Amino acid sequence: MPEEVFKFMTEILKMLKESYKSDAIPEVQYDVGSRKHLMLNKRYIFQYQSKHINEYSINAILRFLLHGIVIQSAEGCPRPYFV
Repeated sequence: MPEEVFKFMTEILKMLKESYKSDAIPEVQYDVGSRKHLMLNKRYIFQYQSKHINEYSINAILRFLLHGIVIQSAEGCPRPYFV
C-alpha cells in the first residue's frame, strides 16, 4: 500500500475512533444484500453511525470527490476510473 494511502487510512481510523469516543471502531453488519449472509460483523473502515457503507454509497462518494479530476498515467495517457 502506498505510504500516502496508509496515512489517509490512519486518519480515517483516528476520526472514527474520535466520533465513537472509543479506542476501537465498533463491529458492524456488512451491508451488501447479495453477500450479507456470508459476512460476519467486523470493524469496517468504511462505516458511518455504526453501519457499513455499501458499495453504492462508496461509488457515489468517490464520484463526488473525483468529479472533474483527470486521472492519467505518468506518461500523460488518460485512465478510466471505477464504473
